Amino acid sequence: MSEYTVYNLEVQASGLVVEVSLGGARVYFEGRGGQRFTQKKLNPWLLDGKNVLAARIGAPEAQASQPGGAGGKRAAAAERYFRTRLIRLRAGQDWPEPEDELFTYEWNPAKAPLPDEGLATVLEHELALGPVHGRWAWQDARPYTDADRADVLARVGAVHQALAARDLEGVLAYFAVQNDEVARALGGTKAELAGDLREFLASVFASEDWRMAPFAPETLGLVPSAGGKLVEVVGPDGGAPLVGRGGEGELELGLTLSRLAAGWTIVR
Repeated sequence: MSEYTVYNLEVQASGLVVEVSLGGARVYFEGRGGQRFTQKKLNPWLLDGKNVLAARIGAPEAQASQPGGAGGKRAAAAERYFRTRLIRLRAGQDWPEPEDELFTYEWNPAKAPLPDEGLATVLEHELALGPVHGRWAWQDARPYTDADRADVLARVGAVHQALAARDLEGVLAYFAVQNDEVARALGGTKAELAGDLREFLASVFASEDWRMAPFAPETLGLVPSAGGKLVEVVGPDGGAPLVGRGGEGELELGLTLSRLAAGWTIVR
C-alpha cells in the first residue's frame, strides 16, 4: 500500500447495545452488551464533503427485536460505559499527535439516560474533512425495500455456493467492487487487495477438510443503513453470515451489499 492518511474509529463499551454510523452507514454494532475495545479504519466509509458521526445506545435487555441483539442479563449501571474517538494518523507518523485526536465522546448517563426500549441517539457530530476518496458506487444505489429480501439472500447464497465449491475466480468476481473501492480508500490498488484475498482463499481451499457452514437464509438478518442504499447481512447471533473452516484456516465473512446497475453487489 502507498502512503495515506488513516482515519481510525475507536470504540470502548460495556453493558450496552451500541450502533455507530458515519454518513448514515452503519460502521460498528455491538448487540449483546459485551465489553469491547475496537479500532476500525473509517477510510472506506468516508464521504467527500459532509460526514456526520452518530451513535445510538440502549440496554441489551430492551433489544429483543434488534438483529443479533437478543435481550441479555441486566448490567449494573456502574458496568455500563461508552466512549468513542476519531484519530488521524498521517503518512509517516508512527503515533498520532495531540492535534490528530479529531473528536472524543464519553457517554454521561445523567445527561443522556437510556431509553426504556430501543436505542437512543447520544451523539451527532459533523466532521469537516473535505475531499477524501471520491464517490462510492453505493451512493448511487437504489434503496432497499422489503421486496428485495429474496434477491439479496440469493446473492449471498451464490457467494456461499462459490466458496463451498472452492471456486476461487468466482468468489473474487463477487468482491471486485469492494476491492476496487477499499483499495482506493487505503491508498493501494485493486490488484493488491484481490491478491491478498486470492492468497488466503487458495490456502483454505487447499485443505482437504474445507467446509462451509450450511447456508440457512431464514436465519439471516438484513440491516439497511444510509437510507437503504447499504444492506448489511448478519448471522443469527449478530456475527458473520458466511462461515467456513479448513485445516488451520477459518473464514468469517461479513457482507454489505448495494443495489447497483448490475444487481445486488458486495460493496463492503
